[in-house]
Amino acid sequence: MPRYYDDKPWVDIYPEWFAPIFPEKSESVLDKFRRSASMYPESSCIYYFDAEYSFAQVEKMALSLAAALADKGICKGDRVLFVLQNIPQTIIASLAVWMRGGIVVPVNPMCTSKDLKHLLTDSGAQLIICEDMLFEKTIRAAAGGRTVITTSPLDFLVAGDQVPEQLKNTSKETPAETFDLLALIGAFTDQTFDEISINPDDLAYLVYTSGTTGPPKGAMVSHANIDYNC
Repeated sequence: MPRYYDDKPWVDIYPEWFAPIFPEKSESVLDKFRRSASMYPESSCIYYFDAEYSFAQVEKMALSLAAALADKGICKGDRVLFVLQNIPQTIIASLAVWMRGGIVVPVNPMCTSKDLKHLLTDSGAQLIICEDMLFEKTIRAAAGGRTVITTSPLDFLVAGDQVPEQLKNTSKETPAETFDLLALIGAFTDQTFDEISINPDDLAYLVYTSGTTGPPKGAMVSHANIDYNC
């Protein structure tokens, strides 16, 4: 029996029901999501203003987008750069990337084209998913011929409802040289693709530092890292 108290005296004040160590076995974030989707398919997974999306709906959209990503050549270990705010598409696209065994590279939407060029080159990202309003402003100059999927904060609002005050001045745009995320989900609905297995040690995210003391550096965050923190 390990003597936790000998090395960690603070453990002695833990209540009896609180384990002094956590089990090392972990799973991917995708595994966790799909278990919840299987157990509670009709439960709400995402709230976005007055809209609600169930686990089943989110999983179906993620599967469709994953099929589209497979069509665009995304495979195990590929990086996909996200330039998105806190919108449902961020979750759906993350799940889709993981279904293809890919790695999400989340980027601050306030980055300049110069910043994005460095992050794209350093990460090796070959596909970009961004908000449509950012394409002309920063993405076009940085993309360098990469495939770009755009999406609008308006896409997941309840149809016919009044647009929230925060989005009053927002309009949907789909630049000719980009693919629309909702259109891809619709086009690839129920299409099959080869799901790529991932394990806890695979990377889930490549998160870049702010670059305060030098060029931004990618911090490798595995699925196990996220699972352990959860």
